[in-house]
Amino acid sequence: MFQRSGETISRAFHDVLESICGRSKGFMGIAHCIGCIDDTYIDVCISMADQMRYRGRKGVPTFNVMVVCDFDMCFAFISVGWEGSMHDTRVFLHAIETPSMNFPKPPPPPPNV
Repeated sequence: MFQRSGETISRAFHDVLESICGRSKGFMGIAHCIGCIDDTYIDVCISMADQMRYRGRKGVPTFNVMVVCDFDMCFAFISVGWEGSMHDTRVFLHAIETPSMNFPKPPPPPPNV
């Protein structure tokens, strides 16, 4: 149960919606985003010698995979093969800091007029 009036909730909802759609003057909008980024873990069969490095949070060997989808739900970037014990932040930072990976970056914001 919300402890706010319907008008307050409606105003906040519309503020967020305007920001996402790029109509708000203080927000750059979707045009300056690359899409959605998420990591997932995929179970793998791997040699006993390598299993410890690939053992993830749930105790089974996994690959940590980072995927970027654009707003048309098409893959824009994929990074695969990371050990399941690797933290998501390290996978992301490696992708954005390694020029040869060609991580998609949003276009620069327009100059203030």
